[in-house]
Amino acid sequence: MKLIQQLAGVAGREMPSDRDAAALLGLAVAIGLLFAGALTLFGGPLAASLKSIETDAPSQQIVHTPSPEK
Repeated sequence: MKLIQQLAGVAGREMPSDRDAAALLGLAVAIGLLFAGALTLFGGPLAASLKSIETDAPSQQIVHTPSPEK
């Protein structure tokens, strides 16, 4: 632990307290849970819309026909 404190001092930063570290970890977990919840709620409709775009893609392809030469 002493080495980590020395390295943090060299970098010009103070070591975060355990309370600060716990708060940052809690914030990271909360953001992760919000992201997972958003994927759960909107992932199904998003996947369905992407699949519908995929099935329509061949019908929307532009076919290039060369012009007749003179």
